[in-house]
Amino acid sequence: MPSAQPFEVSVKPRGKTLLVHLAGHFDLTAKKRFEAVLQEVFSGKAKEVIIDLRELVFIDSAGLRLLLEAWNVAKRKGIDFAVLPASNQVQEVLKVTGLDQVLPLVQGVPASEYKGTEASGGNGALVS
Repeated sequence: MPSAQPFEVSVKPRGKTLLVHLAGHFDLTAKKRFEAVLQEVFSGKAKEVIIDLRELVFIDSAGLRLLLEAWNVAKRKGIDFAVLPASNQVQEVLKVTGLDQVLPLVQGVPASEYKGTEASGGNGALVS
């Protein structure tokens, strides 16, 4: 069995939009880091938050629950929220659970807008 890829999260602001990039394994062990980043994200002046799942290799029920919680917080705060879906097993999990029909999905962010995690090194810090 391959070794688990550690969870990484980074945030890249683009005007009033924040791109939250997730990579690796999104499970219960990622909970504290993800919630800490989202607390910063939702306490700012963002008008839109996009969660990028394209580099996730694994998501479990805890990760799904965290996505739903993030979406609910965004709705309560009046922040537009969308998910950039993965094209792998993570997307299959979204389909099997029906969350691909519940969460607001977008097809992509232009490459000129966002290039992965290079800016923060995956340390969970907001990037200026």
